[in-house]
Amino acid sequence: MPAAVFAVLDGDVAVRLADGLADIYAEAFAAPPHNEPPEAADRFRESLDRHVSRPGFRAAVAWAEGADLVGFGYGHTSLPGQWWHDRAAAALPAAEAGRWLDEPFVIVELAVRPRCRRRGIGGRLHDLLLEGLPHASAVRSARADDEDARRLYDARGWQEIGRDLAFVPGGDRYVILARRLAGHPG
Repeated sequence: MPAAVFAVLDGDVAVRLADGLADIYAEAFAAPPHNEPPEAADRFRESLDRHVSRPGFRAAVAWAEGADLVGFGYGHTSLPGQWWHDRAAAALPAAEAGRWLDEPFVIVELAVRPRCRRRGIGGRLHDLLLEGLPHASAVRSARADDEDARRLYDARGWQEIGRDLAFVPGGDRYVILARRLAGHPG
């Protein structure tokens, strides 16, 4: 079931698709290594509602034939005072934080239904999210034990700039990834 349609969306349209995106989120992150419980879909909706108003918000979605929503990704400009930004800045050496966290685009979520993985959908969503951005760089965190995510980001030129970050005390370990964006005048 290859994806037939890809689109880049603004926040208003992303919110209208929130139920479908939450379904993908729940399905994509239920299995190891994430093991998210069903109520994680509710937390995802709450996060999306907050993030759509952030500067630079954009989402990318994929539908398979028959209007089956099969994948999505979204992000926004990362700024001081935002939860993720401040935790990443605190976890990184000062030189790395200064180099990579000067208003980058942060990929917040990227998810593909398990039955549709390994067909290039995640890669295409990734590319759409970053295409034509005015940011000098992009950043993202990924679970340290998520080999599929690491494979996708490694193949697209991301580099690890920080490791062993736990966003909550005693929580799962994450790595911080970054890459320069093509086409930026800087």
